[in-house]
Amino acid sequence: MILFLKFTFSLDEFVFWANVNVKNNVISSQNLNISRSMISRSGGEFTYQCEIDSKKHDDMDILRYLNFHKDLLFDCFTNERVSVRSELLKTTTNVSNSIYLTLYPIYFTIDFKQNSVVIYKFQKRQK
Repeated sequence: MILFLKFTFSLDEFVFWANVNVKNNVISSQNLNISRSMISRSGGEFTYQCEIDSKKHDDMDILRYLNFHKDLLFDCFTNERVSVRSELLKTTTNVSNSIYLTLYPIYFTIDFKQNSVVIYKFQKRQK
């Protein structure tokens, strides 16, 4: 059904990726990024990922809506491929801990319902 909708109505595809840095248990920087995909994905299918319970207002474009809900998208994709690096710096008088989390780019599309938005993630076909 999603493939039918994709080719019939040319659904927009997007990319989401993130970097979060934590120093001494406090978020020191957070970059959650969303953009339109420059290429149309092939060789796979879109599978259900999550649903955001928030209605899109008519005067809001899609990218603005997604940027407004970045935190919910981050929660939606937290089980995806991530890289976590931890550093512990210890001196004679001080201990410092840093954690660097990178969420690799995830390609997805969306389907607006009456009071929510359904997120479908691109999944490569298994060989």
